[in-house]
Amino acid sequence: MDGNNYNMISQTASAATILAVTKPAGQAAANAAAVVSFGVNPNDSTQQGLGVGVYSTPYCIKADTLANSGFGEDFLSNCGIGTGISPANGAVTSDAAKILELNNAVEITWTLPYAIPNDRTFADIVCKTEVVSGGADGPAKYANDPLKIHQSSMIAKGWGTGNCFYLGALGTANGDHRFQCRDMGTLAKSSALQLSFQFALTNAGKTYTQGTAADATKQIVITKANTLTCELKIFTYTSAKSSAVNWYQSAWTTNIDGNTQTSASGKW
Repeated sequence: MDGNNYNMISQTASAATILAVTKPAGQAAANAAAVVSFGVNPNDSTQQGLGVGVYSTPYCIKADTLANSGFGEDFLSNCGIGTGISPANGAVTSDAAKILELNNAVEITWTLPYAIPNDRTFADIVCKTEVVSGGADGPAKYANDPLKIHQSSMIAKGWGTGNCFYLGALGTANGDHRFQCRDMGTLAKSSALQLSFQFALTNAGKTYTQGTAADATKQIVITKANTLTCELKIFTYTSAKSSAVNWYQSAWTTNIDGNTQTSASGKW
């Protein structure tokens, strides 16, 4: 009997369980949209025609003979300047080690088609592009991954009571750049979950062969990083320590350097 004179009944202890849940319908890639610099949608065909998009650092073609995949000894790329202008002929020397990376900015918004209950406390976002194969150690994986995210530029909005972090690239999955929002609490239907950051895409993996124009693979840059994808996943807990059941998932993808588009700007 407790202090209020209510009878207390004791039963055999049983293990606590998490209530079964049914995932609502409605998740789709269409839930995600994004804008780049100047607030324009890079996936809008009209804007693509005006040059809007995500761009990588140009491939630096060396000043060399045609046989060595250069423009020719008298033609020099200006994407990396290794020396000053020569007084004799006004030429400069290209240097692939001195390339200035081309920076981009993106703001992605996921609009929730249904509410996220309070026990879905973690949200994971993975952003990635195509990477160069190989690389067993950290420095090699870093060099082979074109995507370089500026950590201090990250801004998150709309994630309930949660705090969001950029966690870097996952060592076991080369090229997977992870963001995580924790302790979000309940998120209402139609909530706008926003993530923005600045980044660069290096010219890692790009190749060029002079050859003859009659060969469709010659005199164009063969690109490596062709798409940028950021995927949001929110899991539901099936036990006290496991959150392996997916509750919500949506990915935003855009092309890089006009990939698959009429401009094909990355080739030129």
